[in-house]
Amino acid sequence: VAAIADAHGVNRVTLAQRHKHSQVSHEPRAIKQQKLDPQQELELVKYIKGLTRRALPPTREITQ
Repeated sequence: VAAIADAHGVNRVTLAQRHKHSQVSHEPRAIKQQKLDPQQELELVKYIKGLTRRALPPTREITQ
């Protein structure tokens, strides 16, 4: 594994984990770190697009 990793310029541990299908997805952790739930995010996007259609740029407070 080390020779193959070196030949292709990838991390040896990552290559071994992917070969064994043992890498853990980061998706569950990413979901917990989101400040808005998916519905709130959709509503915010819709609101910002409405502002943009009316040529009113969203404020920094809205987008943070």
